Amino acid sequence: MRALPPPIARFDSLERCAERLDFALVGSNVVAVSTQKRTLLYDAAAAVVSNGPELRHATIGGTALIPLGTRLYAMDNRPCEPDPCFQVLLPPATPVAGSGGRRRRHWSWRALPDPPADFSMVRPAPAMIFCHTTAFVAAGARIWVSAPDRGTYSFDTTAHGNAMAWRKVGDWELPWVRRAVFVPELNLCFAMCRTRYCLCAFDVPSAEPAAAAAPVARLCISWTIIVEFGEQYGYSNMPTRFALLLMAVQVVAVAGEEGQLRLVKHKARCYLMSNRAQEIFLLQPSL
Repeated sequence: MRALPPPIARFDSLERCAERLDFALVGSNVVAVSTQKRTLLYDAAAAVVSNGPELRHATIGGTALIPLGTRLYAMDNRPCEPDPCFQVLLPPATPVAGSGGRRRRHWSWRALPDPPADFSMVRPAPAMIFCHTTAFVAAGARIWVSAPDRGTYSFDTTAHGNAMAWRKVGDWELPWVRRAVFVPELNLCFAMCRTRYCLCAFDVPSAEPAAAAAPVARLCISWTIIVEFGEQYGYSNMPTRFALLLMAVQVVAVAGEEGQLRLVKHKARCYLMSNRAQEIFLLQPSL
């Protein structure tokens, strides 16, 4: 088992304040989004951490981060109507011909229309009382999000903030845990299955055209595993030390067999986490 390599950047949390940071990869930038409306940016090319713009509104229970191209869409983990819950982080813009060089010089957050009230409203028991975003994916120009007892909704990112951009797809839930990665070459979504807890391939919720490219997906699977038990918070036999297990895989379409996939396993690595670490983020870029 290996030790984690030295950090290339450090994101400091607020002192004496309950704060959660969620992470996503947007181009060459690692973006950290805080429940306290903070945004932190790590530019991998410049190797610099900087403060980004303040969110338009605070997020509740953490943030579901959905990268799509150069933009980052953010939804509350626990959206609650009538509070706003959906926004997008826009990158600095390049000059537009005929604009006299005017452009958006910095990253900026923009509020977006929230999902229909049926998605985030409080429900009476025995249904899930509060909405909890459990699965999401971006494919093509659309975003899909799911929540128990709410079903699945999609958002058209080309609708320019129109409230009609949202529509309910169905009462069913996306069958994976948290974010899925859409692989256009295979026209499939890859994620951890909600019931089997293994890497699975899923059809795109709504058909998207497949790109003309080699039918292969390169992914990295991660697990957080317990390696030590001890006394904690007055209880014995509690998990006290964790490790990160990584496995690089390729998913290849089988020639001549429509719909058949082959999983090619590559190197696996196990890294011991620090004795204070309990959670780790693996940032898979959009493909």
